[in-house]
Amino acid sequence: MLKTRNSSSDDNHDDLWELIPWYVNGTLSSEQHNAVKSRMVNNHDFALEVARQQQLAKHVATADPFEAPVSRSWEMLRAQIEAEKPRSKPAFNLWSWLGKFKTGFLIGGAGAVACLLAIAVFVPTTSNNTFQTLTSTDTNSQATIKFQIGPDVDTDSLPSILSRYGLELQSGPTETGVYTTKPKQGEDLAALSKALMSAPEIIFASPAD
Repeated sequence: MLKTRNSSSDDNHDDLWELIPWYVNGTLSSEQHNAVKSRMVNNHDFALEVARQQQLAKHVATADPFEAPVSRSWEMLRAQIEAEKPRSKPAFNLWSWLGKFKTGFLIGGAGAVACLLAIAVFVPTTSNNTFQTLTSTDTNSQATIKFQIGPDVDTDSLPSILSRYGLELQSGPTETGVYTTKPKQGEDLAALSKALMSAPEIIFASPAD
């Protein structure tokens, strides 16, 4: 004999679990956001799952400097949550790509690609007469912190929030809702990120890789 289900409490519980990914990416309404936060206080397992998905979101936002469109990014995140098994994207093969073209265009296409690669490898810098290669380190991208704000936070208040920690907004948001801030030179990025995470307006913060 099947057990009778308590529809009012169980359905609400299941619905809130389904809302966790959208709580993490900050797209819930105020009512839904508050409902999830309330469940985190009363349910230890629920709170652990929210924390786990926030860590996954943090990895998605900071691992690749070229962020994917928001729909694709969160589809990948949900796939990781569902399968618990990351899948790597097949490597791009230049010659296989060129092979799709007819023979008459192969030589011209390969020559154009070779020219583009040569230009990309040797890019003159504006500060001096030296050349910067693709493997050179961009010092401007270092010593920064990436962070994401809650859905109810007014972006106009960001300068005030960051100033409490001696930070200034450098850029953002990206298509995935990530902002970048740059601290003063010599500051401990890990300690600053941890302090920034303590702000109620901040969902997560982490030093940029």
